[in-house]
Amino acid sequence: RDFVPSEVDYVTTWASLEKLVKSEKVHSIGVSNFNSFQINRLVNHADILPSTNQIEVNPYLTNNDVIETCRKFNITITAYSPLGNPSKPTV
Repeated sequence: RDFVPSEVDYVTTWASLEKLVKSEKVHSIGVSNFNSFQINRLVNHADILPSTNQIEVNPYLTNNDVIETCRKFNITITAYSPLGNPSKPTV
């Protein structure tokens, strides 16, 4: 589900990013910290799929559901904090 309340819908923002790709001002566009619900919703409204979803992935937070959703749509995962984060000991 969407967890961050906002007056601006990310689907609307995505449509603006797609215009940049179509005008050849940028090569590819992606998202960060999108969960499975958000990925599925975006895919259902997008002309251009995200090239990547940057999420935290490490042994303490595997994010398997998000990774599987992204694989389904051929969206690359870019992991941050692969050795853990400050709230957990490093691996």
